[in-house]
Amino acid sequence: MSLHFCRAALNIKGEHYACDWPTDKHGKHPGWAHSNTLAQAIWTDDPSKIKKEGSATMYSVIWKYPLLLTDEQTITMPQHAAPLYVDIQGDTLCLWAMVDPKAESVPQKVHVYGTGNPIDAARSDEYHIGSVQHVLRGQPFVWHVFWVVE
Repeated sequence: MSLHFCRAALNIKGEHYACDWPTDKHGKHPGWAHSNTLAQAIWTDDPSKIKKEGSATMYSVIWKYPLLLTDEQTITMPQHAAPLYVDIQGDTLCLWAMVDPKAESVPQKVHVYGTGNPIDAARSDEYHIGSVQHVLRGQPFVWHVFWVVE
C-alpha cells in the first residue's frame, strides 16, 4: 500500500494550503472535511455540510485522548474524528481531536514511536500527527505519534 494525499486545496489570502489527510488509492479519505495543520484550518467541499445559520456543525467539540507510551494502541472515538495536536499534559501523552460527539464510536489505531525505535519502513498506512519532547524518570525522550488510516 502506498500513501496518497488528498488533492483538495484551500486558498487563504493568496496562500495555497493542500489537504494533508492521507487517502486510499482512489484519492478518498474518511469523513467530509479536509485539514491543513500549517493553516490551522478544516474545511469541506460538500455543500450539504456547510454550516447554515441556526444549525450545528458536524465537528462541534475538541476532545482529549490520553495515549499510552507503546508502539501500537487502539482508542475509541467518534467516527470521522480529525486529529489536531499531540502534547504532554502533566506526565501523560495526549492527542486532541475535533469530533462530532453524536457520531458512532469506532476504534482508531494510533502508533507511538520513541526516537531510535524501529519503524516498519514498509508501512504506508499511517501519517505523522506530531512529535513531543518528554522527560520521563529524569531521562529525555521524544515521542512521534502516527494516525493509522484503515
